[in-house]
Order: sequence, then structure tokens, then C-alpha cells
Amino acid sequence: MVWIIGLILAVCGAVMTARATAELARINNGRALPVAWGEFAVRPTPEVRRTRITAAVVSVVGAWTVAGALWNAENAAWMIALAFGILAAATYLPRLLVTMQHNREVE
Repeated sequence: MVWIIGLILAVCGAVMTARATAELARINNGRALPVAWGEFAVRPTPEVRRTRITAAVVSVVGAWTVAGALWNAENAAWMIALAFGILAAATYLPRLLVTMQHNREVE
């Protein structure tokens, strides 16, 4: 049952990441956002930065909770892969989707 809480936290982190990236896209209206790394044309506001950091922390706690609740020493590699998969899905996937949509509208 604890793993459900972890998934809820990961989803909350993903939503927060998507909202922060959407706000960042709004701030950088008319300019392309970096997909993987690089600098933004207009720097993120302190609120956006705090939201992104909080989303990352919530996602890490969620992934850690799921991996800890489902931990099985015989399948440790699968549990580590599951935790990293949840973490990547919660932190990078929403950011990538919002950025690609924004950049598609800019070009």
C-alpha cells in the first residue's frame, strides 16, 4: 500500500514539473527553449525555480518510496531500474513534452 503513496508523489512531481515548464514557456514566449541543456532566453523567475526544485524533490521521494516498498533482494537490479524509470518519467518526460510543444509552436 505504501507504493501507491510513492506513485502519487511521483505523479504530483510530474504535474508540478509540467506546470513549471509551462510557466517557463510562457515567460519565454516567442523564443525556443533548450531541450536537454542550455540557457533560457529569459531566466526563470524565483517561483519557477522553487517549483522545479520542489518537483524534483517530490519525484525523488516518490521513486524512493516505490522502490523501498517493492524492494526484493533477489531482484535488486529490477527495483533500481524501476526507481530510475519512475524518476525519469516524473522529472524529464513532462519537461520534454512541454518543451517540444512550445518549440513546435515557435518555429
